[in-house]
Amino acid sequence: MGPRSSGREADVAFVIEAIREGELLHYGAARMFAAIEPDLALLAGDRLYALGLARLADLGDLEAVVVLADLIADSARAHAEGAPDRARAAWHEATARLTEPNR
Repeated sequence: MGPRSSGREADVAFVIEAIREGELLHYGAARMFAAIEPDLALLAGDRLYALGLARLADLGDLEAVVVLADLIADSARAHAEGAPDRARAAWHEATARLTEPNR
């Protein structure tokens, strides 16, 4: 991971995984909750989004909160437009911004 997560690698990894699982719950491909009712999946996904962003805000990295909030919006837009490849690309870019040394 890059310098912005130095000493907080586990926290940043938790945040990214919480938000990723939230997205997967929203779009029917969750890893942890495979047999969940769709309405509950949506609520659980929202909760994981909020948990991840709150944890990141607690770390004081408000720029990273913006990166992941934008990612959530970009991913939702891509899925709504039937472009899951664009959602995956948004994930790649956002996680690179949070973890690569030169970002």
